[in-house]
Amino acid sequence: MKTKSISIPVKFILLFTALLALGVTPVCSTELPAAVRDIEAAFDNEVRLNVEGPYDGGLKTLRRRYSLAIEAALKSASSMGRLDESLALKEELLHTTKGDAVPETDEPETNSEVMRLRGIWRQEKARLDNARDAQIKGIAAAYDGKLRQMEERLTKELKLEEAKAVRERRENLGKVVPAASAATPMHPTDSDGFVEHMGMLVDSGGSPRKLKKSESATTKASFKPPVEIIIEAKTDSTNLRISYAANELIFNWELGPELRVGGGPAAGQHKAGAGLIPTNKYVTISWVVTPKQQSVYVDGQLRFEHAGDYSKIDNPVRVFPAHGSEVTVKTIKVKQLPSTK
Repeated sequence: MKTKSISIPVKFILLFTALLALGVTPVCSTELPAAVRDIEAAFDNEVRLNVEGPYDGGLKTLRRRYSLAIEAALKSASSMGRLDESLALKEELLHTTKGDAVPETDEPETNSEVMRLRGIWRQEKARLDNARDAQIKGIAAAYDGKLRQMEERLTKELKLEEAKAVRERRENLGKVVPAASAATPMHPTDSDGFVEHMGMLVDSGGSPRKLKKSESATTKASFKPPVEIIIEAKTDSTNLRISYAANELIFNWELGPELRVGGGPAAGQHKAGAGLIPTNKYVTISWVVTPKQQSVYVDGQLRFEHAGDYSKIDNPVRVFPAHGSEVTVKTIKVKQLPSTK
């Protein structure tokens, strides 16, 4: 019996051969239901109108406020004759006016006032990014629900290839949800805007850090007011000492319960009964310093307050023992506060 020949178009043979050579196995494409495309288009439109539009507007406002803050700082620095700071601020203003991005991290030689302003920018930018990401996640969840219902319906109707294609679309929809913002600084802030410095001390060491004799935990970075500092530490006996807006604040002074204030604008303004803390128990010290005032809290209780000129302070934070005490430090966190000028 004579076999009937089957004619196959040459173009198809060439295409099939090319696909095999590339390691691609031809498969039949599954036509997506039109409703899927409608859902995806609605999702894209909602994100564009309700998220990206307001986000772009927020960035423009933030950049305008950043320029105004630099201008105010430049005016203040120049009026006080601080040449290096004025030059650094002028250069930062020039970059901002040109539309250059604020660097994600600062070089060690960056002027401290520029670092402070950039820190505030990064905190505000992170809030914008987090709000945008949360909005997109919420929108994606709603549309994912619609696609899930469609996937279930197609599965029940035994339209398995279509159901599989819808699932792939659901997975792709999830991929548009941003991960953590790429603008997050190298030293990320916590939910309250603080940067942990225990991993960035002058001397290496982890957390908790035990200190004896002349040892100290000192931040590499210096800070200018307005700033809030959180220190979580304990002493085994006496003398838990901290330094920033004073050469030293002494808790558990070996000669009595008063809070000792050595050096700085409040030098000698010791406060009776305000320096006592428990031994062998962590306490949380909050030190809030603005250009005109400092306030010290222990476990939320105000222990010391003083009004004075703190505008010229540009110091690291230091924690240290004395007179045979052993101090353990768990946290040194710092947050630059918005300028009150």
